Amino acid sequence: MILLMLGIGLACLLTVFIGYLFGLVAVYFLVPEKQCLHVSPSKRFAILIPAHNEELVIETAIRSWDQVTYPKEFVHLHLIADNCTDLTVEIATKMGVRVWERHDDANRGKGQALAWALDTIDLKQIDAIVIVDADTIVDPEFLNIMNDRLVAGCQVVQGYDGVMNPYENAMTCLMEITNVMKNLLFNYAKSKVGLSVQLMGTGMCLDKAVMKQVGWKAFSIGEDGEQFAYMVRAGIHVEFEPRAKVFAQEASSFGQAYTQRVRWSAGRMQLSGLGFHLLGEGIRQRRISLVDAAITFLLPNYAMLANIVIAALLIVGLSGAFPGRTILAWWYGALFLSLVIYFAIGLFMSRPSKKLLGSLAFAPFFLLWKICIDVISLFHLREREWVRTRRMTKQEEQLKRKP
Repeated sequence: MILLMLGIGLACLLTVFIGYLFGLVAVYFLVPEKQCLHVSPSKRFAILIPAHNEELVIETAIRSWDQVTYPKEFVHLHLIADNCTDLTVEIATKMGVRVWERHDDANRGKGQALAWALDTIDLKQIDAIVIVDADTIVDPEFLNIMNDRLVAGCQVVQGYDGVMNPYENAMTCLMEITNVMKNLLFNYAKSKVGLSVQLMGTGMCLDKAVMKQVGWKAFSIGEDGEQFAYMVRAGIHVEFEPRAKVFAQEASSFGQAYTQRVRWSAGRMQLSGLGFHLLGEGIRQRRISLVDAAITFLLPNYAMLANIVIAALLIVGLSGAFPGRTILAWWYGALFLSLVIYFAIGLFMSRPSKKLLGSLAFAPFFLLWKICIDVISLFHLREREWVRTRRMTKQEEQLKRKP
């Protein structure tokens, strides 16, 4: 009886989560795309690039800003070198970027670095702030599109966070599919019906007035989600713009992705308590924006959701006979089928090639690896330090390419 009640409770919760995802799928396909008029460049942007030992990628990131088709006099690049011990500062300085060095062993982390920079840099002649990671490249039209959205009255706009190397191997192919799901089926769908989208850490554009109102108060390893919560509480709406794109170098192996994924997973877990607080506040205040933000925090990512459904289905299937076992098995089977369909929609939207389709054989191994990541993350919930994602040197890349 206890097993039945637990199984029903979990199945109900998973049904709500998956139903929410499919509701957004319907919104994406049925609600018309928002139109935004193109206007002449007028907004002045401060581009903040927080970096911690990024000598291998920072040159590529900076050069991408040279290709942006927006008046150069309206664009001011600032590199925030946070506790760097490599050549990041030297490379950026030689390229003409304004570098702000920060050395504070007691307060390490991206959130701390951003708060320090916003207090240190003179932003009097600036209209908006763009935050991008040091391992990203930006689409040439990024600032033109953000200018249009700001002139139209938007306060905070989250851009499309894409994959720079989608077809490198099976792992990056899977990341490309889930990225399309996250950006379009989730974030863009929410934005279409006026719901705020969670900040994604890079490709964020914020009106300067918003930063004056809210400030930067997020210092956890999930600083983007935490800052989003402060904004939603303050009544600030976060839009999503799929045309304003930034692309990040996706880790191409389990070893490279390990630290990054543990940090992301631990960050999500750290913020789950915040999700419950937002849910309570939203219900008490009858604010749908807070309730929806809470769901964003409490909803597991796709891999975790799939693993939970698979685990529940296996437990029910391998358990001995108990009342309601057949109904539960069919219920969890239907939930699993729903997730397969959801993934198939993402695959279709990714314009599948042979390589993308071939990566599906790698999916079970990825899900098993993700289980390990989520378990390990439980031991990192107290961490706040900025842990750099390991990247290959040029020599290592050349060796990898050799037959």
